[in-house]
Amino acid sequence: MAIDFFNILGKTFYDFTGNNSNALVTDFTKQVVAINTDDVVTYTKYQIRDGDRPEIVSNLLYGDPKYHWTFFLLNDSLKEGKSGWPMSLTEFNEYIETDYDPYMFLGGTLIEDATTDFHYSTLPLSETDADSVEILVSDDEVTFSTTDAKFVRKDFTRMGVILTRPTSGADLITLDLGATNSPAVEKKIYIKPKSGDAGTAWLAAVEAAGYPTETFTIDSASTKVVPLSYLPAYSYSHLKNSTYQFFSETETDQPLSHYGVIEQNDEPPTQRITWYEYEEIINNRKRDIIIVKPAAIEGFERSFKKLILQ
Repeated sequence: MAIDFFNILGKTFYDFTGNNSNALVTDFTKQVVAINTDDVVTYTKYQIRDGDRPEIVSNLLYGDPKYHWTFFLLNDSLKEGKSGWPMSLTEFNEYIETDYDPYMFLGGTLIEDATTDFHYSTLPLSETDADSVEILVSDDEVTFSTTDAKFVRKDFTRMGVILTRPTSGADLITLDLGATNSPAVEKKIYIKPKSGDAGTAWLAAVEAAGYPTETFTIDSASTKVVPLSYLPAYSYSHLKNSTYQFFSETETDQPLSHYGVIEQNDEPPTQRITWYEYEEIINNRKRDIIIVKPAAIEGFERSFKKLILQ
């Protein structure tokens, strides 16, 4: 029979309330740390295949699904449980669809009259301001289109602002320039404070920080807006396809900072990985685990039980 962790750990009394009201619980203070996993006699490496679950791997290796607990004991990446186990292709695609597809990533190059001092990483805008602002787009600074895209967060270390994907505002949707057949559309994004105290307070914080604002006539009213000082000429409708990291053209293993990309390149470097590729890398790293060799598994189980009962 496989080891029953809860029985082997035993019981202890613990006062959860501080009122001397002790409850009998499993004694999780007992631990056994597996050491010397470099021992080639006992341990080896294994690569998890697509779709394999812990009990499937255990059955494949040891002829019994009961030894799946050993994977979680031996590998630091699995200390948090199944979240450390690699996703299957189906699970991975579902995760990407849930976590990425609802959003839009705005990156880009410097607008001609802008400076790095006004990179949007310096813009006072956070998640708490999302309901205080609106996203506008214009290509002539005369006609402005308001969209239902909402600010989510800045990701300035990866060169971008993340918005929800718009369901209205055709002008903003045309900024989907990920496809090779999409022409460059030089539209600019503007953030407009909503009427009310929250919007007014946000605009005041922007001006206090010295971030530039511009005033235009919008809907027959003089309106102060905050321009993103970058032309979103490299935006993608799906965040997953946007750039997670640029790399130097000459040193392909050297990642570039967002400022490095802007200051050193008229065009974004072709050496890059997307967020989708980044997530693939992270998921695939989980595939390599340390296991007990089949010939040693019964002895390992006996030793573990002896240690934990000491």
